[in-house]
This record gives sequence, structure tokens and C-alpha cells, in this order.
Amino acid sequence: MNVLTQAVAGVILAFSSVIGVASLAGAATPTQGSIVPDSAVPVGSYTTDAPFASGQGVNVVIPMNSVFASGTYLGIIECTAPDGVIPTAPSACDIDTVSPVFYNGTSNFAATSDGSANYKGETGQLFPIYALPDEDALGEPSSSPASCGDTAATECILLIEDASSVPFNNQGQLLSFNAPYVWSQPFFVAPSNGDLGLPAGDGSVEPPANTPEIAAPVLLPLSIFAVGAVAYGATRRRTRRHERQVAESV
Repeated sequence: MNVLTQAVAGVILAFSSVIGVASLAGAATPTQGSIVPDSAVPVGSYTTDAPFASGQGVNVVIPMNSVFASGTYLGIIECTAPDGVIPTAPSACDIDTVSPVFYNGTSNFAATSDGSANYKGETGQLFPIYALPDEDALGEPSSSPASCGDTAATECILLIEDASSVPFNNQGQLLSFNAPYVWSQPFFVAPSNGDLGLPAGDGSVEPPANTPEIAAPVLLPLSIFAVGAVAYGATRRRTRRHERQVAESV
């Protein structure tokens, strides 16, 4: 194996190792009160880099975890999370958006043996996302405290919680976050006439045109290759010096 081949092989090995570490780091197991990335999942045809549309149904998917015990009934509530910050007050959550399991034990949306859950897979339905306050489907007045929309100030999030121990008062209001729970990723939702869920999106917004992004995986191999090139150059110079010394000694 010549010097160049060795250098390239070293670059490939280093890059593979870094990518492997990054992949492992990105696969974190959900913990109590944590955000579960990509857990509110658009289904069917939708536009990327676009907010969910009010009334759009999504699947809610929670991977393996130790937060929820096997067989635990789970409930979902839509909450407001300005700037993507997890809410700390239960009043940020709109009780009108609660999934049926909070009020009856007949739903089969429950944690499996490893704590994971799949709303569509277990219920055959999708969970509707609304721009809040919502008058069409929920009959809410504009003064309702929870506000979910398509701006940073009205960013949204889903609370996925153990439905068997959720504390409510006699008005059906959520009192605390004491039960086992996790959050979906923060998302945006745009108004839709009649809450028809159209045009469907993926819950995100398009990055500003004047701030192009360069993905880390692109920069990473370039920087590693640069290091490899420097190493190759240094090795090649040492080889040439050795060859000259041998020639001069003959």
C-alpha cells in the first residue's frame, strides 16, 4: 500500500468513525419530560418545509423508553410552546384538544412492552392538529389562553402523558405535569378554512433565503480530508528526504 492509499484509507476510517459516533448520539432514548424528535409524523401527501394545516391528522410515534410502563394508557394534548421552549405551566395546554383516552378507558393507545407507542398503528386513527384557538372544530373563543400558529411566538408542541394519573380539576383543566410524560418535537400550524387540514405540511417552516445552510455531514468530510491531505504531504516529504539521504550515501 503506497503513501497516498494509506492517507485516503485513514481519512475514510476517521470519517466512518465520526459518523458512527454521531449516529449513536442522535439515537437517544426518551426520558421523563424530554422532547422526542420527529414523533409528530405527517401522513400521506404533504409539503416539506411547511406548517401543519389546521385539522391535519398526524401519527404520534414514541420509540422504546423507560418512561411508560407496559400497557399504560396514553393521552395526547396540544400545547403552546413559544420559540420551541417546553411549557412549564399546564395552562399552556388546550384541554379541548385532548385525545379520547383521557375520558374513557376504551382506547387502545397504550405503551407496549418496551414503552413504545404508535397512535395510528394502535387506534387506526390520526391525531388532529389545530391552529389555536380554534372556532370551527372546537368552538373556542379568541380569548382562549393556548395559542398555536405559524410564528415563533405561537409555536406548538404535543404532550404525550400517562392518562391513568393525569390530574384534572372539576372543570376538566390540567393541573400539573406530575404523571410520566414526554413531548413531541415543536412544530408550526397554519389556519385552514373549515379545519380541513389543507394544504398539508410537515410542521416546519422554510429556512430564510438569505441564510443558506451547509449541512454538517458535508463540512465534516471536507475537514477530515484536509487533515488527511496535510498528513499525506508531511509523510511524502519525509519519504523524499529519506530517498535523498540514501542516494547521497551511495
